[in-house]
Amino acid sequence: MSLSRHLNLKEYQPEFVTVSFYKIFGYPTGIGCLLVKKCAFHKLDKKWFAGGTVQYASVSNPFYFLADDYERFENGTINYLDIPAVTIGLDYILDIGMQRINERVTSMTKYLYQSLKNIYYKDGSRFIHLFGPSCQRNHRWHHNHEFL
Repeated sequence: MSLSRHLNLKEYQPEFVTVSFYKIFGYPTGIGCLLVKKCAFHKLDKKWFAGGTVQYASVSNPFYFLADDYERFENGTINYLDIPAVTIGLDYILDIGMQRINERVTSMTKYLYQSLKNIYYKDGSRFIHLFGPSCQRNHRWHHNHEFL
């Protein structure tokens, strides 16, 4: 998931999207989500179980039955005390605005790229060889972090 751009789920229609709130606004740790398109849920296969994810298990029987639907993927107890931090963080992101965040990340990425490509050994050879979008034509920085 992009941290600096709006993700339009109607346009891209991914089957799965992972979200780490910590990586978006720095808090809380341990709370995230996996968005799953209903038609793709059957592709998820869990080979183990932990607290709260199983309906039946026995030491005298080699079989176990996982909880139905999404519950089979919720290991342990949810961190209820930090859930309000998600709302606060999302409100903060809305206040800043995705456009402003995108501009800042683009600016920082461009600065890092330019700085790294301008590091040379004393003999004049490049210290770092960057691989990726810089190989594309014209080397103009685009708002979505790609070179045109």
